[in-house]
Amino acid sequence: METALLWVQIWGAFFDMLSPRVAKEVRGRLGVVEEVEWKRKKDDINFLMRVRVALPISKPLRRGGFLARLDGERSWLTFKYEQLPMFCHCCGILGHDLKHCATHYAVEKNGGNIVYQYGDFLRVAGGRARVPVHQYFNPKSFTEEGAGSGQVQDPGQVQDPVPVAKSM
Repeated sequence: METALLWVQIWGAFFDMLSPRVAKEVRGRLGVVEEVEWKRKKDDINFLMRVRVALPISKPLRRGGFLARLDGERSWLTFKYEQLPMFCHCCGILGHDLKHCATHYAVEKNGGNIVYQYGDFLRVAGGRARVPVHQYFNPKSFTEEGAGSGQVQDPGQVQDPVPVAKSM
């Protein structure tokens, strides 16, 4: 089975849950755990566990899962993926988007109600913005009539569109 090696942040774990036991539980839910790292965020209350996992690319991403605490209570753990590559917001599988999803196409064709259970909320916020390759260069610069006319853009200068607030 093919896998993708990614760092996954586990949010929502109480202090008593940050243990090798939790890492073993994650292994059963996500894939093979390669490495585990615990971090304390800015305040002393907020703990974060990171696991480097070999995720099977043929299975949907996990959004999170319940885990039993030492006192017997169940806690929801949220998974966020670092440097997550392209994935489908309909089926949650790596390697394709909505435009190329057979499940999305079939539901849309049959007039069914599409529920998007996956989205960019699975990505770790921050870091470098992803810029599509076509924004780095002008494809005409590689044709005879466009030779020398294309301009290479500095990726740091490419900006995302400014969001527009809806007035009430």
